[in-house]
Amino acid sequence: MNPFDIQEWKPTFCKTEKELNAFWEENQIARKKIIKINAIGIALNMQGWALGKRIQETLSSAGVTDELMQKVDKDWYNNIQLNTELELWEPIVFVLEDHSTVELMIFPDGVLGVSVNQIDPDTTEGTNHGDCDANILFSEMLSRKCRRPEFYHRISYQGSGEGESVQSEEYAFVFTLSGDSDLRFFIRAGHDSAFTCGLFCSYFNWDNDIYKIPLERISKSRKDVRQAAILEGGDSGGYFSIVPTMVEDKPVDSNYPWGTQDYYRNIIMIDEMDVQPLLFYFLEKYFDEDLNKKCTDRDPYNSRGFQHYADPNLYSYPTMKEMLQEIEEKARLLQEDFENPELKELIDDFSISYFLPNELWDLPHQEDWNEEKRREIIRDNLGIAIDFYARFVSRVRKLMERNPDCECICFSGP
Repeated sequence: MNPFDIQEWKPTFCKTEKELNAFWEENQIARKKIIKINAIGIALNMQGWALGKRIQETLSSAGVTDELMQKVDKDWYNNIQLNTELELWEPIVFVLEDHSTVELMIFPDGVLGVSVNQIDPDTTEGTNHGDCDANILFSEMLSRKCRRPEFYHRISYQGSGEGESVQSEEYAFVFTLSGDSDLRFFIRAGHDSAFTCGLFCSYFNWDNDIYKIPLERISKSRKDVRQAAILEGGDSGGYFSIVPTMVEDKPVDSNYPWGTQDYYRNIIMIDEMDVQPLLFYFLEKYFDEDLNKKCTDRDPYNSRGFQHYADPNLYSYPTMKEMLQEIEEKARLLQEDFENPELKELIDDFSISYFLPNELWDLPHQEDWNEEKRREIIRDNLGIAIDFYARFVSRVRKLMERNPDCECICFSGP
């Protein structure tokens, strides 16, 4: 089972309904039943905090108060109806009855990337680990055929008369499903690199009429995966952007035409809440004051040392290679020699809340909490850090390999 690498993906880019229908016909996709569905990588709307927000918004819109929530039983709670949709950063894959695959991903400007037989039919692994069983979530699609793609484009304006201007544009492709149901599958562009896909009833109406299923089924579709996400692309608040650049130029512009796929060669994002406990130790240690004085985007008066917010932080390719080597070595020591004195500063930087299992969330507030217990918790739950370091090292090396004309890697905080 080979993980999907978006850097190696070579989809056909369809900008119109006609182009996608031609691709569908050429590959005879509409003639084959779907037998399995794989969501590659992380589904952010299925994370605990995001799912909790969805539940709260659903209950609030239905007029359910916090007081009433305290009185409901488990069966009532599990039957809360939520939208059948996924927010993904990597493709959704249909495995067809002849075991061929169809891979789909829509970009922010409405261009659909589609391919056949480029992703292993048994993998949900990508830059991140697959954390949702789409077969449970989209079970109504199984044994159906996916037909007649349609393109939708909605433009919102602001102002009026001569001062009228485009405020936003939205794009979606919609597919009819075989059988006697009114269900359809949609894939909709997001405002950043993520996209949404799911099921709806009858006619496509953007945010309305999305097919709903019980919370219990959504919970069953979630896999027990803890990971620090590395997101391809950019333009989302609360994240560190990591991009190749030149020393004396501004960071590489990420607004390339999607059809060239240059976007994915040039930028990744990591949540600031993941960067702080896992990477600050290395970013501060390898920061080069002299190199960063040459950066025109840094505040020349108030910015010294590694900057957590706003200002860019430059690391030359040679320095970055050294940093990645040390990250690999520290990860090895964490696994094999946790008490090694070389790890003291790194472990001291680890936030205990990052490593606590959910069932032990209140442990640090107990009277007998001490440093020994803190280190024990970290040692017993190192998997999230070890896994992140391996994926981070691999992904940043690819950034440098695929951008040989650049000189530095730039880390910019939110």
